[in-house]
Amino acid sequence: MFVVSEHRPLRTTRIRNLDREKHRSILGLLKIYSYKMTSQLVTFLQSGNTWFRIAAISGATAVGLGAYGAHGFKPKDPYYTEVFRRANNLHMIHSLLLAIAPSTRRPWLLGSLTLAGITLFSGTCYNIALKEDKKWAHLAPVGGMALIAAWLSLAF
Repeated sequence: MFVVSEHRPLRTTRIRNLDREKHRSILGLLKIYSYKMTSQLVTFLQSGNTWFRIAAISGATAVGLGAYGAHGFKPKDPYYTEVFRRANNLHMIHSLLLAIAPSTRRPWLLGSLTLAGITLFSGTCYNIALKEDKKWAHLAPVGGMALIAAWLSLAF
């Protein structure tokens, strides 16, 4: 036979209150830590050296993908070759735009918009061409708008 016994809760009200206070102090520390991390991220993005590094990595990636597109990429449909070339050309041009970000009034704005545009537009086009599937094609216009906004940020 099985005997069912009543279990008493092991925690008391005093311990629960201590847990709540501990929880509040942990939340307070997390808020301070997230504020410090946010300010460090802003400082990191505003430094010119960061955008030069990102531009260098982006440019090197564009050259590498261009070499692959010219020598190793053999899709079944030639349409995808053109999609890959267009993505690579815009990737390279906008990598140069990233390189001038430190010399602008708001480097973080130009850099962020350009990086988002390269990722969304060229990344989507690369994906479409490599997989020969237009599943993610709806993201390319968003990337194009980010690139247009990046160019307009130079004027304002």
